Amino acid sequence: FVLHASPTSTVDDASSPAGQALDWMLSDPHSLAIVSPTTQSSTVLVGAAAVVQRFAIATLYYALDGEGWTGGENEGWLATTTTNGSLEDGSECFWDQDHLRCNSDGEINWIKLFGINGMSGSVPMELGLLSDSLTSLNLARNRNGIYGAIPAQLGALTRLTDLSLDRNDLTGRLPKSLNDLVNMEKLQIHENSFIGELLSNVGDWDELQHFSANKNFFTGTIPFGISGLSKLTLLALQENRLEGPIPDDFEELENIQYLSLYDNADLNGTIAPSLCASLLTAEIDCGNIECECCTANDDDDECP
Repeated sequence: FVLHASPTSTVDDASSPAGQALDWMLSDPHSLAIVSPTTQSSTVLVGAAAVVQRFAIATLYYALDGEGWTGGENEGWLATTTTNGSLEDGSECFWDQDHLRCNSDGEINWIKLFGINGMSGSVPMELGLLSDSLTSLNLARNRNGIYGAIPAQLGALTRLTDLSLDRNDLTGRLPKSLNDLVNMEKLQIHENSFIGELLSNVGDWDELQHFSANKNFFTGTIPFGISGLSKLTLLALQENRLEGPIPDDFEELENIQYLSLYDNADLNGTIAPSLCASLLTAEIDCGNIECECCTANDDDDECP
């Protein structure tokens, strides 16, 4: 089941997170029970889908050094069947509902490992196996803990509406596969060390309301299509290396309330006066960008 769903997983390497996860499952009574269950449950997956989901979440645990999490954050993880032998007993849906939740069909739809002390490792590609159900993934505020690149397989999580990877030590370019996350409402990737250009198709994310990519090393221009995001209320791109003009049709961001573009030395252009009605805060470099609706801050009386 595992190899069919994820043929590139390194399950043959017993020291890899995927190898550790599979080794644990082969000795886990619940994992063996869900392959060919003798009882049924309306809230627990069974068969191939159940095996793949349990493998994915166990791989996440090993990839981020779950055994090293402190403060009781790993309590309940990798639980097996306990007292009554039911399928619910030991299901990953009941491991830790502060950090992991399932829908009514027993599918994981919410992961929040936010600011976990002792966390260390890279985001595993096996998370992409949760493509049928995962809508929210929050691995934020684990600086000095989560590092490396975003795996391309996360682009398979097309049901995601919330992806929060901010304030980590992530590096590299954003995989092009993330362009497929068209249901996204909130994308937070700020305060990492990403390089390269911003996602080219972000303008196709009609539901996007919150996009923060500040404090990275992004280059290139602001994607032209971003101006068509009518629901966008927050756009934070400050402290990068963006260049070129602000898109002419920025005025179409009719619901924008917070716009931050400062400390992009080669970014220039004009903030349309029509945005003044919706903008509550605009942080820009007044020497490069014109904005009639901006007022001076205390440190720069010359700012229009």
